[in-house]
Amino acid sequence: MRKSSICKTKNPKRSKSWNPFTTPDKTKLYFLCNARENECRKIMCMFKEVNSLPYEFIWKTSANEVALQEKVFLVCLKMSRLEDDIAHTKSSVCLSDAVKPILIILHYCVKGVQLDISLPNEDARFEDVINILYSDESGCYECNENRIASKKMKKVVADFV
Repeated sequence: MRKSSICKTKNPKRSKSWNPFTTPDKTKLYFLCNARENECRKIMCMFKEVNSLPYEFIWKTSANEVALQEKVFLVCLKMSRLEDDIAHTKSSVCLSDAVKPILIILHYCVKGVQLDISLPNEDARFEDVINILYSDESGCYECNENRIASKKMKKVVADFV
């Protein structure tokens, strides 16, 4: 079965009128990411499937495409120095200071290796921070950090809906 680039999943419990781009109450979840959009989408699709998240993600490349009242997730692929990666990601999607997104940081980490995932300073620019670990060999593997990430994602959506 061929997977689409937006990571659609079938939900047999839903009627034929179910819209795969929204949560059950039609609340839209927008994901903004930097120039490494395809890699971010791939990792987030793995995370979604591994954790059986019932949400569909709408990907945008600019904050200008998202209404201020919508829930916005800023996806940052950690490539080098975390603070620089976050600043680059935020500026590349034209995110204004009026929007406080939930920051999702994608960390490359071989399964079993301990990783420091803390931000150097508290960052008031973000509503919350979700850390997701992945590797080339294992994808988004089962670990404590990814369990916490899944719980946070579900809580954020439940609070918003």
